[in-house]
Amino acid sequence: MNTFQACWNSISCLEGWERTLRLTGVVVGLITLLGGAFTLTGAIAFYKIGQRIAVLKDPRILTKAQIEMITNALRDKPKAEFQVTSWADSEESVRYGGQLHKVLKDVGWNSNGLTRFYMDGGEPPPNGITLMVDGLHQAAKDSATQLAEVLHTLGIEVVRLETESTKPPVSSWVLIKVGRKGSH
Repeated sequence: MNTFQACWNSISCLEGWERTLRLTGVVVGLITLLGGAFTLTGAIAFYKIGQRIAVLKDPRILTKAQIEMITNALRDKPKAEFQVTSWADSEESVRYGGQLHKVLKDVGWNSNGLTRFYMDGGEPPPNGITLMVDGLHQAAKDSATQLAEVLHTLGIEVVRLETESTKPPVSSWVLIKVGRKGSH
């Protein structure tokens, strides 16, 4: 990830740029009346950064319309055993994962639980939702693929589908990992 992308996903970095643009706009406005183009560019950047900060701070939720669309899309499709695991360091992630868990249970998927996962050093937790399926069990893979397509179509989240081959005994599970809020 480059420096710009890292800053674009960081509230503190964006708030620093917002303060800098505000100060720069005031200074340029006081120094010259001919700084209109610079001031306009700064105002647009200031507005865009403010919008991005709001997106990053707003908690993810499934709207009533999205829940309805997920329900309708999955109602007559193959069901799967599933588990939703949310990033433990984020109450927002846990609430969002719980909401997704409830929707899937209501559709008839068989829950293996709602848990939290922890990250120890190394790589940061994933952005968005990762659907991990048992690659040896076609019904689970089909169910997870269907769910990933529905989530992607609704623009809900950064969705990634991963298939794992497990050693026997073969299971039919879908692990749904809800990580940090992704880029939008």
